Amino acid sequence: MRYTISAATAAAILATISEVEAHCRFVNAYGNYNQNSRSRCLGFRPDIPRSRYGNQIPWQVDVTCFSSPVVPATKDSPYYHTPRKWLSQGCGATLFGIESYYNLGPTNDQNMWDRNTKYYMKPMEAGALTQVKAKTQEQADNGMMVRVTPGGWLKIDIFQVNDDGAGPFRCRIDQAGDGTSFGNYLGGIVYDGANAEKSVYPGRNWETHTLTAPIPKNIKCTAKYGRYNNVCIMRCENIAVNGPFGGCIPFQVVYPTPPPPPQKVVINYDQPEAQPQYGNAGYNVGSGNYIESYGGDYKTSPRTGNKKRDMDAKEERRSSVARSTEGIAKRENEDQDEDNVENDEDENIEKRDKKDVEKRDEENVEKRDHGEHDEEDNEDGDNAEDGEDEDIESEIS
Repeated sequence: MRYTISAATAAAILATISEVEAHCRFVNAYGNYNQNSRSRCLGFRPDIPRSRYGNQIPWQVDVTCFSSPVVPATKDSPYYHTPRKWLSQGCGATLFGIESYYNLGPTNDQNMWDRNTKYYMKPMEAGALTQVKAKTQEQADNGMMVRVTPGGWLKIDIFQVNDDGAGPFRCRIDQAGDGTSFGNYLGGIVYDGANAEKSVYPGRNWETHTLTAPIPKNIKCTAKYGRYNNVCIMRCENIAVNGPFGGCIPFQVVYPTPPPPPQKVVINYDQPEAQPQYGNAGYNVGSGNYIESYGGDYKTSPRTGNKKRDMDAKEERRSSVARSTEGIAKRENEDQDEDNVENDEDENIEKRDKKDVEKRDEENVEKRDHGEHDEEDNEDGDNAEDGEDEDIESEIS
């Protein structure tokens, strides 16, 4: 189908396109680990200089847009009634990428209107999107990779092409490194250019400003491109209505070198202990001490021996059977048997002591009785002697 319009209409369309399709370009990026290791936005064309012109062709062909279609459709486009949608993942698209996908060749003033209405305003096909993995591999092959550290930073030089290429910018990171898993927006973004409502601020056009994005301390990048391991991708975009505009920057995270393993120390087990080392136990171990109970062997000297239980043996016995019900019952029975033995021995000691006391009491009684009988015999003898004396005296008289 061919479209015919007047020269005035075509001029008006081109003027509108030149005004709104403006935006920004990510021209340079570097990180805190090595500021000499630099790269650019995926899809960036270094052959297009920074200029004080904002026309669509050629100054905007490498501007990244994160909506489909890239250019909002006008009434003259067959896609006018197709809703425009934000691309939540991936790295958007550029006019040059669309030209390359459809093999259109260079765009010029003669074919600009036709390409806008039929291609740039057309909903994106997958092949026309910025090919994240291929573009990242291309930069890696050329030794272009931003390098950062966990907790470090990444800086992007942004050239504001036209009015709606200002800030604020929002950034996310894809730790998988393939453009499919961009996470939450980062906090702490610092942009030294203009921040305005809907990112429209004509007073800073044709100027280059720096965006600084923090790198999370717990970042875990997993992709590998060429000789670069631990690669992530950062996506930053403004809030322009015809955008958002911005770009994607691949970067490598350089993690700290792990400490060397500790040196092995050979222990000389023949070496005696050093002198005692004293310290503070938190209380006075030499105050308020009590007398320990000690004595002879428990079995051979039950009366004077130490009657403390063998706690070490008991603990060892308990630990060996603690996990089974049978073991617990066995332990309780053994403890009960020990208690019974102790009680029996205590009873035997008490009985033996009681018998000893009774025996001593009986001996004392016998001794006392024997002493009384001796006294009576002595008294009887004395009385007999006195009687005999009296009889002798009577006979003499």
